[in-house]
Amino acid sequence: MGGSGDNPEWEDYISFDFDKPVYENPLLGSKGMKLLLVKGVQANIMETLVSPEDDIQHKEYIRRQRYFRGLMLIVSSFFSRKKQ
Repeated sequence: MGGSGDNPEWEDYISFDFDKPVYENPLLGSKGMKLLLVKGVQANIMETLVSPEDDIQHKEYIRRQRYFRGLMLIVSSFFSRKKQ
């Protein structure tokens, strides 16, 4: 079983300290855990970034959706007047 402290306190869990970890995976070690953390943070940041091309495509989709809704409103109002 991994770990580096005999009796860890709650304060030990507040932040990551790679020099004195509360729990150390025996298969990864401290360096492996640090590498996984860095990769995870980088992947999370890269997923949230939006490229300009994606932003333009999204705005174009919204514009087309508004035109379609307007067209459907006109068509539905035309048919609702016919019934009255």
